[in-house]
Amino acid sequence: MTGVGINVNGRKYGLEVEPRTLLSDALRDGCGLTGTHVGCEHGVCGACTVLIEGRPVRSCLMLAVQADGQDVTTVEGLAGPDGLNPLQEAFRAEHGLQCGFCTPGILVTLTAHLADHPDATEAELRHAVSGNLCRCTGYQNVIAAAVRAARSASVRSASARPDETEPTATGPGETNTAPTGPAATVPVGTEPATSGPLGAAITRREDHRLLSGTATFVDDIALPGALHTHFVRSPHAHASIVTIDASAARGIQGVVGVFTGADLAAWTVPLRIAPPIDGLVPLETESLPTAKVRFVGDPVAVVVADSRYTAEDAAALVRVEYQLLQPALDLAASLEGRAPLVDETVDSNVVFREHFSAGDAATAFAGAHRVVRTRFSHQRMTHAPMETRGCAAVWDAGRAELTMYTGTQVPHPYRTQLAARLRLAEHQVRVIVQDVGGSFGQKLIVHREELAVAALARHLDRPVRWREDRVENLTAALSAREDSAEVETAVTADGRILAMRAHLTSDFGAYALFPANYMLRVVAMMLPNAYRLADYEYDMTVVLSNKIPASPMRAPMAICTWVTEGTIDAIARDLGLDPVEVRERNMLRESELPHVTAVGETYEDITPYRTYRTALDAYGYAEFRRRQRADRKAGIYRGLGIACLVEPTTYGSAFYRAAGIPGSGHESAWVRIDPSGAVVASVGIAPAGQGHETTIAQAVAAGLGVRPEDVAVRLGDTEVAPYGMGTRGARSGTAGGGAALLAAQRLKDKVLAIAREQLGISGALGSGAADESGLDVRDGEIVRAKDGGVVGTGVALVDIARTAYLDPLSLPPGMEPGLVAHLAYDPPPMTYSNAAHLCEVVVDPVTGQVRIERYLVAEDAGTMINPKVVEGQIHGAVMLGTGGVLYEGVSYDAEGNNLTPTFRDYVLPSAQEAPRIEVLHCGTPSSRTPGGMKGMSEGGVMGSIAAVTAAVNDAIAPFGLVMEDLPITAPRLSDLLAGRTAALLTE
Repeated sequence: MTGVGINVNGRKYGLEVEPRTLLSDALRDGCGLTGTHVGCEHGVCGACTVLIEGRPVRSCLMLAVQADGQDVTTVEGLAGPDGLNPLQEAFRAEHGLQCGFCTPGILVTLTAHLADHPDATEAELRHAVSGNLCRCTGYQNVIAAAVRAARSASVRSASARPDETEPTATGPGETNTAPTGPAATVPVGTEPATSGPLGAAITRREDHRLLSGTATFVDDIALPGALHTHFVRSPHAHASIVTIDASAARGIQGVVGVFTGADLAAWTVPLRIAPPIDGLVPLETESLPTAKVRFVGDPVAVVVADSRYTAEDAAALVRVEYQLLQPALDLAASLEGRAPLVDETVDSNVVFREHFSAGDAATAFAGAHRVVRTRFSHQRMTHAPMETRGCAAVWDAGRAELTMYTGTQVPHPYRTQLAARLRLAEHQVRVIVQDVGGSFGQKLIVHREELAVAALARHLDRPVRWREDRVENLTAALSAREDSAEVETAVTADGRILAMRAHLTSDFGAYALFPANYMLRVVAMMLPNAYRLADYEYDMTVVLSNKIPASPMRAPMAICTWVTEGTIDAIARDLGLDPVEVRERNMLRESELPHVTAVGETYEDITPYRTYRTALDAYGYAEFRRRQRADRKAGIYRGLGIACLVEPTTYGSAFYRAAGIPGSGHESAWVRIDPSGAVVASVGIAPAGQGHETTIAQAVAAGLGVRPEDVAVRLGDTEVAPYGMGTRGARSGTAGGGAALLAAQRLKDKVLAIAREQLGISGALGSGAADESGLDVRDGEIVRAKDGGVVGTGVALVDIARTAYLDPLSLPPGMEPGLVAHLAYDPPPMTYSNAAHLCEVVVDPVTGQVRIERYLVAEDAGTMINPKVVEGQIHGAVMLGTGGVLYEGVSYDAEGNNLTPTFRDYVLPSAQEAPRIEVLHCGTPSSRTPGGMKGMSEGGVMGSIAAVTAAVNDAIAPFGLVMEDLPITAPRLSDLLAGRTAALLTE
């Protein structure tokens, strides 16, 4: 061990460290400053950035001994004695963070840059943080916050250049052509006015702890004496396990044990996925493999030691003898039965097939003017949350209870799964979710590593923890989206769609950790999109392969919008029509609602044509086409992509029943008023950056008649929160917010009944609103209607609470003491939101570089609980979809080796590439949900995949090229355009 003295945030720390100890670990473990996060271990993501003598340094790449005697500033040292500093306050004001895991590194980076360049321009600020990755925000509000801080008098120097002013919003018909990237502000179109908690763009309450470095992510939880784990993973895509020799690893000092699949098989129950669905093959997955591995990264053993460093050292000494097998990587070979079996317990790699037909497609095709054929292929992606997977398990032998700290999106279903697989009763398991650094669908299930950690904690009777590194996350967590579609569309001469046939395939990876039809079924369901389509057929096929297992990823149905909108564009190309007109001829109008689609889904309260026209009118479509023609004559290849979408949101219980999938879509809430008048609420959803503590408080405030800041929200603890189905899709606002609103209204009814008794007022009781006597609750005060307004009664919520708890004999006859309401809400089988996306790009035909110059979204999410949160979700979703089109992709070689194991290989977009996203709100409340909420968190992904791809295709149309396979990386596009000659557009 080596002694190190480091001055951190003005305080001197004397530490004893190994010479190899990283500065990031010394700060976190030695100093207890957990605001510095580790997101990649390679210095790429920037989450670990700290200041050394005022200069930004990646602490995951620097040894602690190198910082000996130096001054270090972490995020905890940025705030002043009076609270957050101006930069941190700017992030709060501009909603410049979501999950907050990457935020400390961004703040530290910007602090250094603004200290040297207090008058920094937006372009300079984008460049400054281009080495800090963020998966949630889309960077737009990050840059807006940085610009705000740079412009503030407390940060910006008096020598600021006079030509640098506040960035302005791009208006309708204008184009942002700044070569260094779009500006940071967002115009808001028809945002509805609000005077109550619902619809108020209030600042998120979560942000203070996330900005100050005092949040608690999984790896921040202090567990004295906890053991650390590291998994031994397969270097082969497909191989039999012959022997595992852990003798050398067990001999290392500090190693507690090495455990294999045989141990886990004795302690746990395997996962079986076998819902009674026609065409679905039942499949079983061992807790850890005992006979063979199925992908590179498959865990075969786990080392437990007294430190993470020791566990990793020992894992390198575990010797596994493998017998190599030919991997199954080619989807066509599996479809034709030529590929090796991934799972020998079944007779084919095809694990799901389905055929569906509605109407009379054959007749429609026979009478069509033309049949347009299109193909679409989306590459494999991975979720890449900035906080990787991790957990910590504590077994209480005296009570025979397990506490599991993790970052799951679904605490209660997770508890149900974990208890069953450990052979425990549910009351023996408590799941606690605190702050979560993003998820995007990767943290929905009990992962095998998490199950192993829980089983080991019980077996060893010691706290056990695990933190996944980035290589593990990119090679062994979950992946998504390797879907393809071949489509035939029967059309008339003027572009009207008569019928459609779709052949859909999906590569599900090595194991079925979800039902194999789960994602592709929603793709098929949503292909009709916002268009009239009565005659529709599809075939679906899902296959196993020796790749990372697949799972839902934010918008698991995302390819559907690209398929439908790409087909619309193909119809226009083939027939020589304007794609705008083809959409208008086929699009549903509000007068046609409710509309039952070919697959039996009912559209209500959506506005596809209105949002479409709103987007087109705001954009200036005709003017764009004039600019495009002029630019092409000058050798500038500009394109516009249009995507209209309908987004499924709530997924009520009836949807799952109809799909044949066991489970529920309900959500639960409780709201309580304590004797002091304090309001506390809880819902079964779990946060991962969406701002649930804020939006649930707003829903409760709206239902009860109090201020949002007076509502405390408790989420993520299964001993506190009611059993709900958690956070997935776009259900948090509709199901979670709806349950909270209804529970608050129910409690308000009781409050008003007590108030009527105290005031001696008679009259019938209302339901969550003012009753017939005119009583209501406003800002925690009981008021009464009078002369078109309200007047106070002199009774406050605290008075009602004291009576309810401390003077029960004064309650109305038969009323029980206390003030608490519990409620379970099962939303409609499905509700829908909708949007229109327009994306403008310029393509450099030599380099293949695609630059997004303008991006506009017109969306209808119904009633917005918090417009600031809604817009932030749209920004992040659009950026995630854009990343999938232009940058990201999981790649394998012929032997099944993962070629994208780090953020140097799996490329995420940075602030340099992020577009400005203009958001226009066209809210039409849902008639079937409390408060009229619809949800909207996945539509940005659906729309951007389609719109960005269409924009590229429009730009390169003169070259006679149509991109059918993603991603469209710059090198790939450059190669495809090489040697091609562009044809000029004619008037």
